Amino acid sequence: MKFFKRTPPVLTRGKLRKSVMLDGAVHLEGWVASFEKKLLDGMQVFIGGKEFRNIELAHSLPSPGIKKNYPYIPGTEKARYQIKIPLTEEQQQQFKNSLVLLTPSLEGSPGGTMANLLEPCLPIPPQEYIKFVGGHFTDVGLNFLSYLTRCATYWVTSPSNCKGE
Repeated sequence: MKFFKRTPPVLTRGKLRKSVMLDGAVHLEGWVASFEKKLLDGMQVFIGGKEFRNIELAHSLPSPGIKKNYPYIPGTEKARYQIKIPLTEEQQQQFKNSLVLLTPSLEGSPGGTMANLLEPCLPIPPQEYIKFVGGHFTDVGLNFLSYLTRCATYWVTSPSNCKGE
């Protein structure tokens, strides 16, 4: 099953705010909205490089705080999502300290990838330090790591693309 149509990505704004393991499952929470007024209809989830398709997705949840902060983006009044992914005991150990990548599907087209860490072994710096370096330290770092991961995956699966063919 192919997840996305072969179309250009949809311009989105969003954030994967929370990634935790609890009661034998990964719980992910955040928000996403499309500048093109496209509706969320799915989510592609990778944890530690492994794709998970058996997810419980609740989306279009009320998000008055998001609407207040981003009034210029259509659909932010119902932009929140929650994802639950059951894991085996082995997977719970395997995916600690892993990169989580979410790519929203908006009417079958991919949106911008969102990243977070699951049970990181090193603590994320306190907000006061993050503000000191511009306020987006973890977002920029995780987005860069996400970009490198996607590029490496793309190159491994399609090496001819890197030769300009």
